[in-house]
Amino acid sequence: MNIDKNNLNIEHVNNMLLEISNIENLEALRVEILGKNGILTNMLKELGSASMEVRQTKGKELNELKHAIAQKFTQKKEEIESIPQPDTHDYSFPFNKSIISENVSKNINLGKRHPIPTTITRLHEIFKASGFQSVNGPDIEDTYYNFEALNIPQEHPARDNNDTFYMHEENKLLRTHTTAVQIRLLEQMKDEPKDIRSYSIGNVYRNDAHDATHACSFHQIEGIIIEDGVTMQHLKGFLEHLFAEFFEKKCHIRFRPSYFPFTEPSCEADIFVKNIEGKLEVTTQDEGKPMELGGCGIIHPSILERFNMNGKQAFAFGFGLERIIMIKHGIANLHDLYNNNIPMLNYITQS
Repeated sequence: MNIDKNNLNIEHVNNMLLEISNIENLEALRVEILGKNGILTNMLKELGSASMEVRQTKGKELNELKHAIAQKFTQKKEEIESIPQPDTHDYSFPFNKSIISENVSKNINLGKRHPIPTTITRLHEIFKASGFQSVNGPDIEDTYYNFEALNIPQEHPARDNNDTFYMHEENKLLRTHTTAVQIRLLEQMKDEPKDIRSYSIGNVYRNDAHDATHACSFHQIEGIIIEDGVTMQHLKGFLEHLFAEFFEKKCHIRFRPSYFPFTEPSCEADIFVKNIEGKLEVTTQDEGKPMELGGCGIIHPSILERFNMNGKQAFAFGFGLERIIMIKHGIANLHDLYNNNIPMLNYITQS
């Protein structure tokens, strides 16, 4: 496009932009005017030999014009990109029946479900068979549900930017645990407290460094039982039942004293595994290597009182979905579940 530098102004540029309808032509015009050897760029270079007075006055005018033109190009680009483009790709596949025999077609590998949704489906079956109802909550959570309502104070390390992903919107974050769903459930029951068994499965997010057992996003399973007379003994018994169903063999669960602001007493739950002929196997006794499943405990009385459940007994537990998949299938690196490691995924789905 031939452009007279003596007539270069914002109105002229606007008229040229009206005739452009695609990114390629827009970029070509931008380079012609603002590029390294563009018209406006060269006009600024020519000022180098002009007098100080001319450089000051003319230089200011040209820089203002350059800024205004650059804004017009940005606006035009956004306008073009906002227009839905027709899909011109040809998705058809020329198919010749003669190249595929009947025997070959029978052996086509249609693939299998990924182990994560397969595990989620199995857990749904186990929980529902035990009388639990499924509940869900938002991934973008309020700090109240994620922290304050769970007795996690402002100065707690978990609330630091180094551990939590905060949103630009005030008091919004990517939830760090599915325990926030428990609070939303208790809030709904505040006017009519009742016994309940519920669970939640979903994504959680933490600002963790990536290694073989950690990722910034993973799945967590949270469960809660509110029933008269429940104790730590009931909690342990239920977890042994849950994991016996999942691992398809009797499991031994060990409780280690721990601390969580929202349970009292609090424990970490461990399961024991052994390396048998090169494969990890869950053991039925307190032998082998202990592996942490997650945290659990009796829900703190202050939380129950806050939701008009004075005198009620309740326990809760939470553990990582990927962790139990790793234990069940003997996976050493968590990221093999996400990195499209086909041999590993084939091994898991066939085991």
